Amino acid sequence: MANYELGPCQILYTDVDGSSGGLVDLGKTFGGVKVTIEESSQQLKTDQAGETPEDDMITGTVVKVSAALADISLENMAFMLKGSVETSTTKKKVVIVPNAGTSLMTNAKKLVIKPYVAGVPTTDANKWITLFKAGIRAQLDLTYDASTQRVIKFEATGYPDSNTEIGCFGDDTIV
Repeated sequence: MANYELGPCQILYTDVDGSSGGLVDLGKTFGGVKVTIEESSQQLKTDQAGETPEDDMITGTVVKVSAALADISLENMAFMLKGSVETSTTKKKVVIVPNAGTSLMTNAKKLVIKPYVAGVPTTDANKWITLFKAGIRAQLDLTYDASTQRVIKFEATGYPDSNTEIGCFGDDTIV
């Protein structure tokens, strides 16, 4: 029987608020969440076969999650820009710095996508998508006009963990 799915999801990421390992909801999204898995390959050829490929070898697998956060807060901006919210009494700010030389892989954390079922994120771990080490790169898109919603776009790239695993579909607690 076919299993047709439609709907939004919840995105959780580790240590968003300095919670020391806890998964934190990144907030509502706008425009959907896209998961892309792409294998790269190299065609193998010989002089004897000319330009006809004799084999293809997989050279890697790239896993990416892209989305746009609808919650425009200083906390979300600081998290995405790898900064912090500075406060002084009732004042707050996020300072933008170049971040040149910052390793996305070294700072990568667990990312979990939970689809909504009946209006809430599912507790059925068999329906989750997990990236074990996801490095986040942000692109703020803050348009100020009468009809454009401002969002914080981001892309998370999955990197292999110590077991050379990038992620999984389903319950990641199975060993």
